[in-house]
Amino acid sequence: MASSSSALLVAFNPVPTAGRVARFQSLRLRIVVQTLLAVAVVIVVLAIAKVDFDTTTVVWIITLWAVLLAVLWAVQAVRLRSARKDLLGIGEGTALRVDGAGVAVRTSLRNHGDFDDATSAVQVAGAPEDARFDQVNWQDLTRFAVEPSHHEPILVVEQGRGEQLQRWQVPTSWLGAAPQAIDMAAMQCSGGRQRLECADQVGPA
Repeated sequence: MASSSSALLVAFNPVPTAGRVARFQSLRLRIVVQTLLAVAVVIVVLAIAKVDFDTTTVVWIITLWAVLLAVLWAVQAVRLRSARKDLLGIGEGTALRVDGAGVAVRTSLRNHGDFDDATSAVQVAGAPEDARFDQVNWQDLTRFAVEPSHHEPILVVEQGRGEQLQRWQVPTSWLGAAPQAIDMAAMQCSGGRQRLECADQVGPA
């Protein structure tokens, strides 16, 4: 996060998502180790209890271990794949700018509607030279909020309504500034006219 005069520049922050990837990778190894330990404990308990082992008992123990391991491994694989996909989707440099004119949002974050790039595209400091931004002026902003999503809260910028709706969104964990900081910047830059709705319901980034 950085400020330029009265503007707030919010950069992409891959660290939380990279942490998720590392955590899910380490969990896969832990799953194998913990499952093996569980099987070993069962065998020891049966041995102490002097339970006779026959072929059927051994087969059942191995089968249950394999099924449990496969299920847990599959769950972690799905989570790891999702985290890696998110990590690849995070951009570089500035994600959005909040200033006296409004909110400039990275064009790559637009997920609904057309936009007049010829008249509304702007350049923003801290972003790659080929990065494009869509400028949404305060008077045209119809929604600026943090909304719940399947995995995590997302920051939403909307302009227009109905068929004229344009929408941009980005997970809050991708941003290098907390929603509360963005809310304060919006209130200051808009002269108190706009704020980031529901910002107080999301923890710091």
